[in-house]
Amino acid sequence: MTSTTIVGTCSLQHFRGGGTRPVYGARATRRDGHGPPDRPLLCGCSCLFQRVYSTSNSRHRTSGLEARVPSLTPLAFAALGLLAEGPTHPYEMFQTMTHRRDGRNVKVRPGTLYHQVGRLVELGLAEVVGTDRAGNRPERTTYAITDDGWTALHDGLVRLIAEPAEEYPVFHLAVAEIENLSVDEAESALRARAVALRAQRDEADEILGVVRAKDLPERYWLDVSYVRAILTTQIEWLAATADRIAAGHISWDAPAASADTTTNSKETTR
Repeated sequence: MTSTTIVGTCSLQHFRGGGTRPVYGARATRRDGHGPPDRPLLCGCSCLFQRVYSTSNSRHRTSGLEARVPSLTPLAFAALGLLAEGPTHPYEMFQTMTHRRDGRNVKVRPGTLYHQVGRLVELGLAEVVGTDRAGNRPERTTYAITDDGWTALHDGLVRLIAEPAEEYPVFHLAVAEIENLSVDEAESALRARAVALRAQRDEADEILGVVRAKDLPERYWLDVSYVRAILTTQIEWLAATADRIAAGHISWDAPAASADTTTNSKETTR
């Protein structure tokens, strides 16, 4: 069996409070186990690490997997992604997701995460590889991704990235009904939202500054740059629309349609 030993230090030490937990990854490649050798290895901040990657491990597809595995939840995909970085236990997974601020992308709760990991085992996408107990702490079970898990993660990510999903953001609904507010309320609410989104963009800029300073490859933080781009577009639309409302360029008193009362007043505008 051929293996490669990699030694390095955490690439994002002490971001937002420091500590010994991983934040965004590390400069080396992986822990040990399955998967491609170019994934980031999680480590403790300020600690040297050494892991072995076995080049004999390979990912291969299992016939009928798609039929056997139902659509996974976003949290299940996130859990698979963590297991793809190396064997770990749910408590460590939760801590990692917390420090990475994965709550920006998926709702994370310890109980739900434990349930999702158990479900992955039931589906054959993860497996138990060991248990350990430290002092008086509860016994912890360590899990690893299986070959079927790699296939499910790969195929699911391709689908999620390539195929737009039907989503129903509540803000879209609110904008669709904004004419029920007064003109002043509409303008004020749009400007308030723009202020809140600017704060989120500032946070994204802070994260981008850290990862760029640490030379973390861009493919590991594309989600942050994507979110920043979306926030910028939203802020620009909100500000421009609020300005047009304030200037009277968007009429707030004119009827939605002509004298035809046989249809809903909005029908001709949609």
